[in-house]
Amino acid sequence: MVKYIIPLLILLSACSTSINVDMPSRDLIDEGLVLYNDSDYELAAEAFESAILNSDTPQEAQYAQQMLGEAYYADENYVEAIAAFEAYYDYYYEDSKNIPLILYKLGLSYASLSLHPKRDQTFAARAVDCFDQLESMYPETFNELGANEERKKMLEKLAEGEYQVGRYYIRQGQYDSALARFNFLLENYPDSPRYKDTLESIKEIDDARH
Repeated sequence: MVKYIIPLLILLSACSTSINVDMPSRDLIDEGLVLYNDSDYELAAEAFESAILNSDTPQEAQYAQQMLGEAYYADENYVEAIAAFEAYYDYYYEDSKNIPLILYKLGLSYASLSLHPKRDQTFAARAVDCFDQLESMYPETFNELGANEERKKMLEKLAEGEYQVGRYYIRQGQYDSALARFNFLLENYPDSPRYKDTLESIKEIDDARH
């Protein structure tokens, strides 16, 4: 008889943590907030997603959409967080006071997905785009959130990526391609820690050609 106790407890536990997706949207939001505050982000996201589908008012749908992104972000599920925040931005761009925060969280989400400088830097570039847009549209919020520091990290990663590709081209003897990368770095990332190294690499190419 003992061997049946654990499976039964597991089944009861699973039932106790499921979301009643047919609840009114306000109840689903409240349930999602409780789960979010308890760090049960995956189940919180399920509650917020159901609240969006069952929303009784545009305001409830808007709030649930924002919290869906927050739940995914807290759960470090950055791909889904980006999808949720971008949906919020697209739907509520014209009438939401939370757009600055959404742009910031989008930037952070892309930054969290960014790869090592020797690999593709698409996510780092997208993070910079979000931070640039935040600064352009909401400069005060940009400063209040400390977004410049986050942008600086991504710019350094982008510059490092250009430098590493340039060094690769040097090793391959493709000097024109290397120069294109180095000149791009000098023009677009003048504050990069690699600035001096880039100048030295350009001199190295010049010496190799003479």
